[in-house]
Amino acid sequence: MVAKGVQHKYSVLLPTYNERKNLPIITWLLARTFTQHNLDWELIIIDDASPDGTQEVAKQLMKVYNPPSPQPPRIRLQPRAGKLGLGTAYVHGLQFATGDFVVIMDADFSHHPEALPSFIAKQKEGNWDIVTGTRYAGEGAGVYGWDLKRKLVSRGANLFADTVLRPGVSDLTGSYRLYKKAVLERVIRKTESKGYTFQMEMMVRAKAMGCRVAECPIRFVDRVYGWEASLLFWSMARSGPEDPPINLLRQLQIDGIGNLSTSASAGMETLARRKGSPATLRQS
Repeated sequence: MVAKGVQHKYSVLLPTYNERKNLPIITWLLARTFTQHNLDWELIIIDDASPDGTQEVAKQLMKVYNPPSPQPPRIRLQPRAGKLGLGTAYVHGLQFATGDFVVIMDADFSHHPEALPSFIAKQKEGNWDIVTGTRYAGEGAGVYGWDLKRKLVSRGANLFADTVLRPGVSDLTGSYRLYKKAVLERVIRKTESKGYTFQMEMMVRAKAMGCRVAECPIRFVDRVYGWEASLLFWSMARSGPEDPPINLLRQLQIDGIGNLSTSASAGMETLARRKGSPATLRQS
């Protein structure tokens, strides 16, 4: 078990844009991970006016996961008027976070919730201000789904940034992190970037402010969409023959979900017969 002593609460900030097919499964994986480790949690979905119905899916998930009043909700939808930048999405979501720790991650299955217990255990070991996922250091770290050129460009960018900025982390461009909420609030006020350089600036500023940072190895999977991603991550989890994600999909009263859940169920049955890592994953 991860949870010992003081009971902390973990707020997950999840920016979304056209994640209708991915959102139910990433939500299920988060809920399962936190529940299995007896951790208090909430999910804050920051959607930038997705035209694909992501917000409707989020509202249905709220009906499934949120307990009756007056208990606090597990899932909150905090939409915005349009695509306003990743950095401002975190700023927007943070004001609604009620936990004392904040997780930032992607909704597209690049980041698997299975890493969160390791992040939390690492934080507890040294009372770290920030725990950041790294694709490039530690046992089990890796990048899947990228060709060699893209890996070299990413690794080179991180080495260059480390040389010039000296942040003292191996994966400066990564975006899977656990922050003490008070630390994130301080750092985010100093950060000026709005787009994808936001993550780099956040880490550089955090180190300059004296924040203590630890790293955890992660498996990073290139962005994939929909049930292909769902099946891939289900097989990676190796959770046995049960299919709660399919049960969840059937509860969501959204056009098209029924047919999708049927096809996903068939695919999961096939994957359940496989052994080890999914054949579709390749790491060079």
